[in-house]
Amino acid sequence: MHVRHRRAVSWRLPAEWEEQEAVWLVWPRDPDTWPGRVDKVRKVFVQAMRAIAPQTVHLVVHPDLLADARAALVAMPHVNIYSCIHQDSWIRDYGPLTLVDDRGGRKALKFHFDAWGGKYESLMADDAVVPRLVAAGAMPAVEAVPFVLEGGAVETDGQGTFLATESVAAGRGQSVAEHENTLRTHLGARNVVWLGEGITGDDTDGHIDTITRFVAPGKVVTAVVPAGHRDHAALADNRRRLAAATDAAGRRLDILDLPVPRTVTTDDGKVLPAGYANFLITNHAVLVPQYGDAAAGRAADAQALATVGACLPGRRAVGLPHEDLIWGFGGIHCLSMQVPAVG
Repeated sequence: MHVRHRRAVSWRLPAEWEEQEAVWLVWPRDPDTWPGRVDKVRKVFVQAMRAIAPQTVHLVVHPDLLADARAALVAMPHVNIYSCIHQDSWIRDYGPLTLVDDRGGRKALKFHFDAWGGKYESLMADDAVVPRLVAAGAMPAVEAVPFVLEGGAVETDGQGTFLATESVAAGRGQSVAEHENTLRTHLGARNVVWLGEGITGDDTDGHIDTITRFVAPGKVVTAVVPAGHRDHAALADNRRRLAAATDAAGRRLDILDLPVPRTVTTDDGKVLPAGYANFLITNHAVLVPQYGDAAAGRAADAQALATVGACLPGRRAVGLPHEDLIWGFGGIHCLSMQVPAVG
């Protein structure tokens, strides 16, 4: 008698440069997030959607703003609009993380969203956005995971290596061991490289997507600053950790440095977490933050665009204005969530 053993399904979180089916965005509406700048931010969203074309964009729009969004998106057939009540636009952090397996399967995980450790009570309501989209048939069913984890807090090469920061785990009341166990159990992590903390002004407690990103297996870009800069100690420590690390395949990491833009502050002098690591990779383009550095007599914008673009050949390197976006304490990567293709 022959017994056939079914091979266990091996789920993994793909790298962002792998083939995508679509990108989710959420039409901006919260004046507390972008004081006096919501209209300007919407124009940047339109620029982003044009750059993502012809790849599909799923755009969540509050019911009160459907006419506004449709008027702004004339002649953009690659954009699908879904009406859904929401408060803010940070779908990277409250949206689902979609995994794939080696049989062509796909499943989405919905982790608990608590507005970055309970910092913004009104934004905790966005934990209900994904269930609403699923109930409306706009999004496939998701598997709920009762653990606080934001998409911006994890970065992967798609081959089992993850990057994360100790400061985010601490900010959620989690130990590094608890956080790492979640990455291994639910997202297919085989090796986790722990960095220390993020940059000044980051109200997420140091999301990895503000400082260090994979651009290929075994290759990362990371923010560095000169001695004397307010973030020098933290970022230098992160770079040392990267240099000492190996990935899941046992390789030392190839590390490329990203510059930092000019300091961007609110009207009352609060430092905003401006940086270039918050780029978004899509099928045809990579959208890289830009902060008007050329107008300030600096070349950091151009340098970052060239560095990231060279790492992702075959895609257009598109500079996306972030002077207004960053007032929300995040960038285009924080504001988006990709859906990997099946197969």
